[in-house]
Amino acid sequence: MKLALLALIVISSNLCGEELELGFYPAIPDDQSLSSDVIFEIERNADRTLRYNREKKFDLGLAPREFTFLEIKSFLEAERHKNLIVVWFDKTVMWNEQEFIRERTDEVVRQMRGVGYTRVVILGGHSAGVYYVADTNLTTKMGEQDGAGQPATRTESKSEGSDKPQPKSEGRTR
Repeated sequence: MKLALLALIVISSNLCGEELELGFYPAIPDDQSLSSDVIFEIERNADRTLRYNREKKFDLGLAPREFTFLEIKSFLEAERHKNLIVVWFDKTVMWNEQEFIRERTDEVVRQMRGVGYTRVVILGGHSAGVYYVADTNLTTKMGEQDGAGQPATRTESKSEGSDKPQPKSEGRTR
């Protein structure tokens, strides 16, 4: 019980005062890192959550049907509450090279901003936690002076033959 209370205090203090960094958040953290619970707290506050796959199709959580952006564009435009949308990239997206992930991130952020969402957060699933891929609310990091208005996105070197989470790192889109 004490541990759960302490975790809630840590989560709320991090969400209220400090900006989270893009990167990997493990389900079971070591003593020094935040857990994926802080990312799930962002998702709990979302007006809408979507899933996105390699075929550029979105899952609205309706039956087994997936839709292209053009098929759901008018639906998303008609939404009344557009403060935050969370888009989960499934493993078919996350298992690719960083350039592929960045291109898909840029495209999805542009689409969601185009239908009126104020904040777009992109997450990536992993068996050991969650990747915090992009967030349009993050402030520009050092070395990103020319990226005004662009979402911050995470970059990570791909380790050959390993599905282990990489350490947190910062990066940006083109």
